[in-house]
Amino acid sequence: MRQNMEIPRPQESFFQDLKLNLGESTVRTMKRKYLAAVRMTDREITVVENEKRGVSKHIKLIREAGGIVNSAIVIATARGIVKRKNKWNLAKHGGSLNINKS
Repeated sequence: MRQNMEIPRPQESFFQDLKLNLGESTVRTMKRKYLAAVRMTDREITVVENEKRGVSKHIKLIREAGGIVNSAIVIATARGIVKRKNKWNLAKHGGSLNINKS
């Protein structure tokens, strides 16, 4: 049984049958994405796609806008995203991440 979570019996059974160990925040996020998808369409929702995050999403947006993507752009994007999230992860700030071409 799940501790510290109030899950109704049928849903608890659902999680056990599928052998899923999902946290409450994960389930809430899934529910929020599903409800948002339902509001956007009249069709039945069978799949809710995960959205890309970080470097790959940014690179895709650059390409869709007609921009040129090369290794310098990818490296700069990765550094910028890591710096914004937690700059202390970068090697120049004492962290272990050294983002370069190799």
